[in-house]
Amino acid sequence: MPIALSAIVFLALLYGAFMVPRFRWAFAVAAVLMGLGVVGYMVVNDRARPAQEARIAVEEVELSDLSFTPGPRFLTVQGRAVNGSSDWDLLDFTLQVTVFDCPDLEAAPQGCDTIGQSQGIARVSIPPGQLRSFSVPLSFPNLPDVIGEPFWEEEIVSVRAGR
Repeated sequence: MPIALSAIVFLALLYGAFMVPRFRWAFAVAAVLMGLGVVGYMVVNDRARPAQEARIAVEEVELSDLSFTPGPRFLTVQGRAVNGSSDWDLLDFTLQVTVFDCPDLEAAPQGCDTIGQSQGIARVSIPPGQLRSFSVPLSFPNLPDVIGEPFWEEEIVSVRAGR
């Protein structure tokens, strides 16, 4: 959101520079300061990410009631997530889904061919010890037709937490 707001302000400054040529130097200084502010925001935000990822272990997030809904371009995974942490709010988690083509489902996934894998971020806000619904769109480009039985395996690969 801050970057989108900065882009709008930058466009307004650019428009002002063309409309009022006498103050172009002031618009240029403001644009440079705004650019430095955006870069500073991105650097500070990037440094906070490792700390956010270390606050909740992947094992503390429980998924249930998963459903997979195929669409024309995406597969949507819906379900419920429980934040097992007692201290931190779960901000988002990255879900990885692997698609297998199995001769029969009893052999899954060891005797199956992997035909697709995709990751998506579920942007949820779950307070400690609570449950929320989530939805993640996933793209599987070049997914071949399934010859046997399809089998899905999901895994949470990372989480982000805050207060």
